[in-house]
Amino acid sequence: MALGDDAANLDDSQRAKFLTAQLDGLAATAERLAGKTVPYKEEVRRCYGIRIERTDEAEFAEAHEALDRVIPGAGPLRDRYHAWLHATEIPMNAVLDVVPALKGALHRRTVELFGLPDGELAEVELTSNQPWQGFNYYLGGLRSRVVINTDIPTRADFLVMLLAHEIYPGHHTEHSWKEDLLVRGRAQLEESIFLIATPQCLVAEGIASYALEALGPEAESTCAALLADAGHAYDLELSRAVRDIQHALAATLKNAALMLHEEGADRDAAMRYLRRWSVETDERLEQSLDFLIHPVWRAYNPIYEAGYRAVAAWTNGEPARFRRLLTEQLTASDLTAPTEM
Repeated sequence: MALGDDAANLDDSQRAKFLTAQLDGLAATAERLAGKTVPYKEEVRRCYGIRIERTDEAEFAEAHEALDRVIPGAGPLRDRYHAWLHATEIPMNAVLDVVPALKGALHRRTVELFGLPDGELAEVELTSNQPWQGFNYYLGGLRSRVVINTDIPTRADFLVMLLAHEIYPGHHTEHSWKEDLLVRGRAQLEESIFLIATPQCLVAEGIASYALEALGPEAESTCAALLADAGHAYDLELSRAVRDIQHALAATLKNAALMLHEEGADRDAAMRYLRRWSVETDERLEQSLDFLIHPVWRAYNPIYEAGYRAVAAWTNGEPARFRRLLTEQLTASDLTAPTEM
């Protein structure tokens, strides 16, 4: 209560709004850990600043029809989709070989559009036995350690998206700019930490999920050419078409989370639901379910797509607006309200 009063009374109204929202997210988590029942929808709202409801399966059916038209081959859609995924996998022992060139291309385009603080650095490693496919450990001092999970095969097009998401111009770029401008420049020490289960995450995941698009189509084209030169070619236009359709299917995981945490379904029932409506592999779906039931990450999944949609709409393709997200203390509510440039 005292912290909330202190935050609300700050002279900087934007900072006050940011800190008040952060504290409510922390309070929701503390209440749940102390044994209080916090309904799942309420947890998502307080922790991440969004309201969620089930998505009608008719939207998933439409997405299946759209995928059926673009995925090559004959036979059941899910089988064709998996074959398409498998065809673009990079052998795990070759992933780190192609990372430097891809990272360099994304870095150059990020500097052109958004700039980067002097001295920033991100390193990439492999890991395993994690409930996510990639993660950015921001170390402070403009440094990041990015890890790629080897439990799930890494596709060529996904690797490009992952590096944009985690490094340039995604998480690493945001953390570096905010440390440089807000922590060092304005002594806003709250930006020296990144708190899970707070609305800060919605903005961050929105930035990262939209990161590759924010660079413009030429950035991915450059990366695709680099991968082709290394023997890992993929159909760029097909990949983009599938990615657009997959935005509709992202809500299958949100529905599964609501089944698990609001409707009393067990893991097997959620898996059956995902097998029906998601086209992903069972291996990927099992990993997603691990994420949905994880005590830390269970409410996190809905913010990827919600954040992507909010950032895409708010920036409207304008690099100057995306740079504001990287450098200013904007909130989830800022992305859903009219804002002057």
